[in-house]
Amino acid sequence: MYSLDTKQNIVDSGVVNNQEQKVPMVTNNMDKQLATALKQQEQTTKTLKGQELPKKEIEKGKENEYFAKYEQVAQNQLNIWYSKKNINADLQLKGSHFANAARKVYDKYGDLNYVVPVEIALAQAYLEGGVYRHERGSSGNIFHMGATDAGDNKTAKSIKTIEDGFDVYYLGMAKGWLGGKQTGNDIIKNNGMLRHDNKGVFASNPHYETHIKSEVGRMNRDFSLKGSVGKGGKNFLEDVKKVGSMLVKLGYLKKTEIEDVDKVSEAIQTFQDTELAPVTAEWYKKRIKIIEDAGKSHPSATKKSLEDIEIQRKGLTDGVVGKNGTTLNILYFLAEMGGTIPDLMSNQKYSNLKPETTTPNTNSQTITQNKRGIVQKGENIDKLSDKYGVSAQDLTNANKTKLKEKDGKSYFESGTKLNMPEILTSPPAKSRWGFSVGLPNGTYKEDMINFTEDVLVIQEKLYEIGLLSEADYQKEQPVKNIELEEVHLPPIINTPEIVDEKQVDPNTTTDIPKEEKKEQLYSYKTSEYERRMLLMYGKVPSFPKDKVTSKDIPKTIEAIKIFQLEVNRKGVDGRIDPDGSTLQKLMNSIKESVTKARQEYALEQKRKLEEERKRLQLEQERKKQEQQKQKDKEKTKIADDIWGELKKYGLEAFNYLFEGLGVTKQYEMLKALMKYFGFNNIDKKQTQKTDDRYVGEQISDSVGKKGKNVTKDVKIIQNKLIAINYLDNNEETIYVSSLKDTDIIPVKQLTKTIQAIEKFQDELIMLEEKAYISKDGTFSKGGSGYNVLNKISTLSINKIQTKSINAVMSPDDFISQFPALVKGTSGRGLYESEKTYAGKKNVVCCYDAARAMMKQKGGKLDIANAEAQASIQIMEQINGKNHYRNLEIGIKFIDDELNNGHPVFVGVDDGRTEMYNRDKTTEHFVVIMEKIVKENKVYYRYFDPAWTNSQGYHAENLFMIDGEKLLGDKRWGGVKNAKFTVAEIRIPIF
Repeated sequence: MYSLDTKQNIVDSGVVNNQEQKVPMVTNNMDKQLATALKQQEQTTKTLKGQELPKKEIEKGKENEYFAKYEQVAQNQLNIWYSKKNINADLQLKGSHFANAARKVYDKYGDLNYVVPVEIALAQAYLEGGVYRHERGSSGNIFHMGATDAGDNKTAKSIKTIEDGFDVYYLGMAKGWLGGKQTGNDIIKNNGMLRHDNKGVFASNPHYETHIKSEVGRMNRDFSLKGSVGKGGKNFLEDVKKVGSMLVKLGYLKKTEIEDVDKVSEAIQTFQDTELAPVTAEWYKKRIKIIEDAGKSHPSATKKSLEDIEIQRKGLTDGVVGKNGTTLNILYFLAEMGGTIPDLMSNQKYSNLKPETTTPNTNSQTITQNKRGIVQKGENIDKLSDKYGVSAQDLTNANKTKLKEKDGKSYFESGTKLNMPEILTSPPAKSRWGFSVGLPNGTYKEDMINFTEDVLVIQEKLYEIGLLSEADYQKEQPVKNIELEEVHLPPIINTPEIVDEKQVDPNTTTDIPKEEKKEQLYSYKTSEYERRMLLMYGKVPSFPKDKVTSKDIPKTIEAIKIFQLEVNRKGVDGRIDPDGSTLQKLMNSIKESVTKARQEYALEQKRKLEEERKRLQLEQERKKQEQQKQKDKEKTKIADDIWGELKKYGLEAFNYLFEGLGVTKQYEMLKALMKYFGFNNIDKKQTQKTDDRYVGEQISDSVGKKGKNVTKDVKIIQNKLIAINYLDNNEETIYVSSLKDTDIIPVKQLTKTIQAIEKFQDELIMLEEKAYISKDGTFSKGGSGYNVLNKISTLSINKIQTKSINAVMSPDDFISQFPALVKGTSGRGLYESEKTYAGKKNVVCCYDAARAMMKQKGGKLDIANAEAQASIQIMEQINGKNHYRNLEIGIKFIDDELNNGHPVFVGVDDGRTEMYNRDKTTEHFVVIMEKIVKENKVYYRYFDPAWTNSQGYHAENLFMIDGEKLLGDKRWGGVKNAKFTVAEIRIPIF
């Protein structure tokens, strides 16, 4: 996440030196003796490096208490993270994961100096993406141990479960980074993530320790700023004093300057340059060199890593302390926490540790909000209970008529619409934040969105990344209504059951019980509003009236739309949902990355506009040609029935022969023309006359605009083009047929033949300018263009096969475009080395995976550049409309390849009008591997690399011949209710 190689090993122990203790700036009247003492302390720290630390043991009998606190600290922080982002309950990390792994290390060494402090483990799990289960390499490797850009080592491959991932991390840190020689406080100093034996660094990114310290500070910080402080910040006096006081404690500011905005701003800049990104420090330079040296074999990936680090550096040294940002966190860690991590047993912070009161969001959906209220496949009653924040019993009571029974268990069928219960027998989850911000719609109504806490967070981030101006930020920022009371749900109470004394015999001597306690069940009647909130968010707002309307924040909504359109690029609805992609992308963005993304978007739009202009120009030229043909027809004044016959047999090009003739002469000319071409008894469907003798022959020399044009060769090319309907029998072919085979034909006598060659090169093969088949109107002897023409024209005289063709691939041959498959899935994931370029994101690697499947079956697409491959285009989008052609040739080609045991590489349109592939139509690539004929219908089965499970080779992945299209049910993505349509068939070499 943070470096080219997150576990970089260094053979030379002198490559990276341990960070030396920095002497604070002496800005107040600190005497020379103190400065000297600090230098001596620095020297002592250097001397102690590598020496054994005094053994640190837990007081006997308190081991269980210690690791119970360890677990609770972890669980409290996880609850906070998961309350802000929905993650499947069964995928969420648990505090016990951290505590169990820590306990194993302590039991092994009997020394806490070998145990990673829980805050550091949490910070690394968060930074490496493990909290949200973004594993690299094997499943469960949440700390990315042994997973590098160069591939996974044995350590990474050994991790099979989440428990394995934790054990490998904790033991690895114990052996390599702590080792009884460094404390947790040591390893998060600048350059502290150096192994204790100087033989490696955890992450080569020089900002890695900075980010860890920031997360530790964030976990412990108990306040926020009202606004930003520093250059261009809001600089509220209260905030300036808070920041200034911390800078004073660290020696970056005089106490008398604590309210001076300019002095505080200068001190912030100095603090950031010194503590957050000290680019002039020797260790910092060497960490950069690690990346440069390690990435010599992957220059593009190295360049990207260095660019990311530079973006981070700029963000870390922008001279501003954000409201809840990295600089504030580190200031707090160093100034208020003394740069040390609280001790679990001795620190007062943990003396009465209790579970975090914030209600964790245990919603277990991974689907988008518009699917809420609909039971998804695999969701049982318990999962639905977590998802909607109500008890399983209440959910069952509200949906009794929709429940099904099987094997004595109740369940809902996939697709069932759920009702939220009117009566709750246990309190629902409630929260002050975690709701949508932006524009309402039919699902997210105005009263369900734009609560103050959420709006403040989103506005602050939009302002920080430059999408919301200072003026608009100040104008639209909502003010918390402190007079509003929190919605209180009724408590669970016990009421006494009074015994009726009248029913007791007064003469009995038995003691009469006055009252007997009986538990009264919790009962709360929900409003229609609360049921809607539970359905959409799985919780209700604590302050439902503390909100604004969408009309109050028009500039905020405009900024959200800009971010969605130009940065996130996954749909624009003007709203940020708590489990949507917009929120995740927004919170991970900084101003520089947003600016770069918007620039790239602007360039992309400019390119698309230019392409559209060219398309419109081409369309206009085509219309002009059609209009000219109509004028030519009118000019010759051919009788309607004669014109109909010419069109019927594809002889319109001979209309000039009829010009100026009377009706009788026109009929005579038609009769002579028909006789010449042998159309006396022709079937109505036949449109061309092809001399099959020439179809399979080879040319002896080049033909076309730059060709030698020997007559026999020209005849061969003309007949091949006629066979695939790219050339008509016309006066030119008649002229060529009258010549001797050895005659040389002038280029000016082959105008229509050359036009047909150019059309074939441009339209059927669909190539770009850098293609390996030149679009020069010429076929060379043995050339690639001629070979393609020869293959296709030879197939054109075949009949379409009406029988099934056995599969040429098995599930074991399946390759997903993603690196890892779901457990139990056949096949494998895509290797980094199989990508067309290093660092390519897997989400756009369908081409690479399909090409890899072809390669392992012996096929290759001549060169890796997708722009330089031949293909048969059978669908093309022009101005948003679909145009179809060449289906018969395409089907014959597919059948021929399958009969020869070869899979077929095809591009498909998924209903969108994207233009990022070379034919401006294809959005995805799959591999056809079987032909199936059943019930008089023809199907082609395909493997889809977009999947990481058995859906990729599912038996229902089928295309069907549908008129002039090859159509298939689309099983993912793209436009709702759209289908896959085969757009192009790539021509490989086996």
